Amino acid sequence: MRTLLDQYCRLLKVVAVLLLGLMVMLVFGNVVLRYVFNSGITVSEELSRWLFVWLTFLGSVYALREHRHLGTDTVISRLSPRPRQICLIIANGFMLWVCWLIFAGALEQTRLNWNVTAPSSGFSVA
Repeated sequence: MRTLLDQYCRLLKVVAVLLLGLMVMLVFGNVVLRYVFNSGITVSEELSRWLFVWLTFLGSVYALREHRHLGTDTVISRLSPRPRQICLIIANGFMLWVCWLIFAGALEQTRLNWNVTAPSSGFSVA
């Protein structure tokens, strides 16, 4: 199971690097086209915004796996092991609840925006 998770996180890292590279190429190319050739790619801004959103999502999953999220443990570090475990269980419970809220809200937003198209690309916003 651990090797499967490690491979999944490695895949997430590769996808995040590809998304970042594509986003940099789109933005840089659009800047060069605007200032040098007085033109631009209209889809570039929209795609780079979507790539940034997905990069953030994938990066947060990877950071969770690697224990790289920012946190303050001023109070937790002073507790004995048993209360520290209880605080960890409560925090993970809240985290799962918030993940459920985000998922339910995203599902509802997808249903609402199913027939709405993005202005420059024409892709579905859902």
